[in-house]
Amino acid sequence: MEQADALQPRVGVIDLRQISSQELLNNKKELLIVHNGQLYHLRETRNGKLILTK
Repeated sequence: MEQADALQPRVGVIDLRQISSQELLNNKKELLIVHNGQLYHLRETRNGKLILTK
């Protein structure tokens, strides 16, 4: 999949929320997320990729 295609809404998906990683991380390198009582770490790597770990 080309990167430009990743920004296009998928067919059949209605009212899908989109947020930039910069806004989500708030200029930090790591974010803690609580999901169903479990703690997850969303981290930006040195190469600018995102990693979600439990």
